[in-house]
Amino acid sequence: MRNDSTKHILSFIYLRKSREKQGNIPIYMRISVQNTSAAISLNFSTPFVIWDPKKGYVKTMEHIKKNEHSN
Repeated sequence: MRNDSTKHILSFIYLRKSREKQGNIPIYMRISVQNTSAAISLNFSTPFVIWDPKKGYVKTMEHIKKNEHSN
């Protein structure tokens, strides 16, 4: 018997180049559940040159910066 209530959850990490500030690009996570998705800022940024797009992470952790939000 097939269970039709099975949920499919996908997630991946990516950069948003359009939001580049001072040479750093913010890191986002996209989560999809069935046909609904949401993008979430992780409040961290990295220089693009150390980002590995195939693996979805930075090549070294020492360059990641916590984003400061001013309200």
